[in-house]
Amino acid sequence: MKLMTCSEENYSSSDANDDETRFGHTFTKGKTSAYVNNFLAPMCLPFGLKSAPQVFTKCTKPLNVFPQNSRSSGSNLHRRLSVDSTFQAQEMCTKVLKVFQQAGFFKINSDGEVTLNQTIDYEDGEHSFILTVKATDRNDSSLTSTCKVMISLKDVNDEKPKFQQRVYKFSVGENQAVGTEVGEVRAVDKDSDSVLQYSMDPGNENFCLNSTSGIITTNTIFDFENTTSYNFTVSVSDGNQSDVATVSVEIRDMNDNAPVFNASVYKAYIPENSTNKTILRNISASDRDEGQTVTYALKNKRELFSIDKTTGVLFLKNDHNTLDYERQQTYVLQLIAKDDGQPPLSGEATVEVHLTNVDDTCPVFSSSLYTVAIKENKTYNDILQVSGQVSAQDKDTPPYKLVYQVKNNEKFTFNGNKLVLENQTTLDVDNDQSTDINLTVTVTDNSIRSCNSTSVIRITVENINDNPPVINTSSCLYPIAQNSSGPLCSVSATDADLNSGSFTFFLTQSYGIFSIDTDTGELSVLPDKALKANFTYNVSLVVSDHGSPPLRSKAVIKIFVIAANNFSPVFSNKTVTVDVKEHLFPHSVYNMTATDHDNGKEGEIMYKLVEGDTAFKINPLTGEITLNRTLKCDRHDKHYTLKVEAKDQGFNPMSSTGTVTVNVINVNEEPEFKDIVFDVCVNPPIKNNTSIAKVTAKDFDSKCTGNKEDDQVTYSLIDPSQNFKINDHGEIFTAQNIASQNFNFSLQVIATDVHELNSSKTYFISSGRKGEPVIKPKVNEVNISENHTRNTIITKINATGDGKISYNIIKISKLRDAFKIDSNTGEISLLRELDREKDGDRIDMVIQASNENGNCNSQVIIHIEDVNNKSPYFTGIPYNLQIEENSFKTHRCLLTLFAKDLDLNEKLNFSIVNANLNVFKLSTVDGQPNQAQACLQINRTLDAETDPKDISLQVGVSDGIHSNDTEVKITVMDINDNLPKFNQTSYSFNVSEGVSLGGLDPPHNISAYDRDGLDKNKLRYEIIPHDNQSLPFELDPKTGALSVGHKLDRENKSFYSFEVSVQDSWKNHTASTWVNITVFDVNDNTPTFVNKNMIYSVSEGEYM
Repeated sequence: MKLMTCSEENYSSSDANDDETRFGHTFTKGKTSAYVNNFLAPMCLPFGLKSAPQVFTKCTKPLNVFPQNSRSSGSNLHRRLSVDSTFQAQEMCTKVLKVFQQAGFFKINSDGEVTLNQTIDYEDGEHSFILTVKATDRNDSSLTSTCKVMISLKDVNDEKPKFQQRVYKFSVGENQAVGTEVGEVRAVDKDSDSVLQYSMDPGNENFCLNSTSGIITTNTIFDFENTTSYNFTVSVSDGNQSDVATVSVEIRDMNDNAPVFNASVYKAYIPENSTNKTILRNISASDRDEGQTVTYALKNKRELFSIDKTTGVLFLKNDHNTLDYERQQTYVLQLIAKDDGQPPLSGEATVEVHLTNVDDTCPVFSSSLYTVAIKENKTYNDILQVSGQVSAQDKDTPPYKLVYQVKNNEKFTFNGNKLVLENQTTLDVDNDQSTDINLTVTVTDNSIRSCNSTSVIRITVENINDNPPVINTSSCLYPIAQNSSGPLCSVSATDADLNSGSFTFFLTQSYGIFSIDTDTGELSVLPDKALKANFTYNVSLVVSDHGSPPLRSKAVIKIFVIAANNFSPVFSNKTVTVDVKEHLFPHSVYNMTATDHDNGKEGEIMYKLVEGDTAFKINPLTGEITLNRTLKCDRHDKHYTLKVEAKDQGFNPMSSTGTVTVNVINVNEEPEFKDIVFDVCVNPPIKNNTSIAKVTAKDFDSKCTGNKEDDQVTYSLIDPSQNFKINDHGEIFTAQNIASQNFNFSLQVIATDVHELNSSKTYFISSGRKGEPVIKPKVNEVNISENHTRNTIITKINATGDGKISYNIIKISKLRDAFKIDSNTGEISLLRELDREKDGDRIDMVIQASNENGNCNSQVIIHIEDVNNKSPYFTGIPYNLQIEENSFKTHRCLLTLFAKDLDLNEKLNFSIVNANLNVFKLSTVDGQPNQAQACLQINRTLDAETDPKDISLQVGVSDGIHSNDTEVKITVMDINDNLPKFNQTSYSFNVSEGVSLGGLDPPHNISAYDRDGLDKNKLRYEIIPHDNQSLPFELDPKTGALSVGHKLDRENKSFYSFEVSVQDSWKNHTASTWVNITVFDVNDNTPTFVNKNMIYSVSEGEYM
């Protein structure tokens, strides 16, 4: 770029030669190749002539030029220097221009253009330059001219301001006022005329930055404990360029927080007898100011307590046992925690030291015995208030802390110091059978020492008559016969009130037929009174006790009168044997009939099967026995024994039993084929006697008849072609050579039993085509055991023929999932274990072999052989048996046991497992294979009084390897076979003549026993009168308790002897004993003079 030239004004040569003659220029800093100016010095002279001296045109005045960008070397300074010549302008001339002085920064070309030779920076220090420009004539170097050029360097904003530090670090104390100076950031700019402006993050509300001075001040009050330092960014700008720096301000901690205890109040509990010991370890204070050390001290009570100034652990200094709970229970200590700041600050807290009382005395009852009298069935909030407070004292324990307990009676408890009954119940003397209760009570202070005291509270409970009699009419609930007379039953009563043993009985509704003993409650039918049959009498009665006031209860006895049942039903045929053919259904077996000579309900008969099988049922009205299902004659159920009961419908029914034995008669059945039908293929030519198939037929008649010959089956064959024959085993053979290549035969196989009954089956035999598979043998029989290992090969089918032959099971009688055949090899494998008892003993299958020419079938018969792998088991369980005692018959079968075994040919044996009683034995009735019966018999007589009444007999059955057992529950029925016996051979009592009427105290009982359990509580006592003897004594018929019925007078009679009898539930079972009673005298008579008046004569002077 060229500057304006300075050729507008002309100078003379003399001016041109003046060193003061200058051109003034200003250019931009920082460019090394800037164009400075163009100095024109036209020194054009005629060729061949001596050149005239060159004259610069007049230099322009100095100019300041502001280019847009800094100049680099070579840049034009935009001003041209020109020279004038005396020669014509059109004449050619040459010029040589040179720049002298500071020429290192500038250079000039032949056109007078001055350019920068290197970069000039205003900030380097030199701001103006004076150049001497010399113009020399190229042709004549002596012709020169010079000119001084002054160049001023003008500064431009080309420098970026810079912070003096990249990171400024300041600090300021916490709690300083807003506006406190934090520090100053400074930036420099080499540009001379730059104005710098400072700023910081607009979101910074904690500090202020002076935009001109760079001084940072606080804009908030800082807290070291919340934030210890702040970091933010500041920037500086000269209006064009900018710089940034980071400021980090650290908040200096000041001692502005006093230590704070972790609790305002501490509590400690120590026994009053504590000596030097640690009390509290959890005293602690913290100071939020960093680096502060806290020390602890006590403000008071230093004579008893001390605190570790470093740890804060509180100690007790009770060297002389000066603590006393009774004198002072609590000590309040003032704690101080002080930091080591400047100035030091402190905090305070309180310690409450509570003394706990040391229990060194025991509570003591005020009395060793307290007596209380209360009434039964009354509620008391505090039983002890009746006779005054039960109290105890303990110097170390306040009364409300004493704990009272009742030790020997769960009905009583203490509520505080109040004695109450559990659950607010009442006392019932009648149930407790006692009027005096002694309670052992304790009081304790509940201390570790378990210090206590004991006392006795004696409670006397007053009995009141608060229970009415309870009437028991259970012995009178049974119907009575129409011809009944005299005593029927006894009504009894009980009373829950204590010492209430006597009652008065009377009837309020008797129909004029019934009466009751007022003392004993014995209910009777009055003599010569007729009872109405099938009628119910509602007899009303009242029972009164002898309390004060007396209480009464009512009851109604329903007495049903039944007609007399005099006869039992009688079967016309008590034992019957009937033959019934199998497969008959429905069918009437037999009609059991019975007669009863009683009238009405007592003569009506109902029939019932009490023993037998569910295959039979009986009409309850007619006694006809019919079938429930078809009977099949096999080994288990070819004989049935039915026991029929005929019972009349009287109130006390009578019954009898009859027996029907049913024999199932075999009906001959035709043999049954077991094979599956399939087409038999053969491949001619076939030789004579070639086996081609096998058939099997079974006849099961022998299971019923027991004759093995009944199972025999013979086979015959109807073959129009006469090409085949059959043997006794059902094997079909060729009867001659068969050469024909194409045939179809129909064979009818006939199976005939020994009784000429037969069945038939048709088989088809066809010829195979040439090249079809040929299977040999045609019949493949295999025997395997039922526990044969699975996944093993049991047989193989062999076929020959053209090409590849494949095998397949096309028919199977059962268990398709149990077998598979290898389609390539013909090997038949067992897939799972077999169970003969479940799966059967034979499986038939048809195997087909196939190739590209066709297929052919063969027969496989698999026989499953039995393995003894099943346990025998009892049938007809559970077994229950009732036996009357003393019923001993050696050969009598008490119970028949049945057992089965699913395995073949296993003989079963029975046994008694727990034979500890040695009472029973088992005998096998039928030892047939697979099933058997055993008869349970008795070895000796059973006695219900000495032998167990309930016997659990464990019986077992075994096949020799496996066994099983079951329980037979036997109940020994008691019969009345024992007489009652008195406990003593005789009884002697002493009775005071002044005894009150009623029961004796202590009781005088005459007791007996009966070994028969059925007579329990059924013994009846009675005084046997002799010679019209009148006795003042009475005997309770139930208990045998002796009582006084009339006042005794020893002076009239001092000794009594009478006989007492006892009877059990059978009237002929009685026993007797004698009772002797001696009457003791009491002082119940006043003295009496023998003579009312007596006269004696005495002489004077006599000395006695």
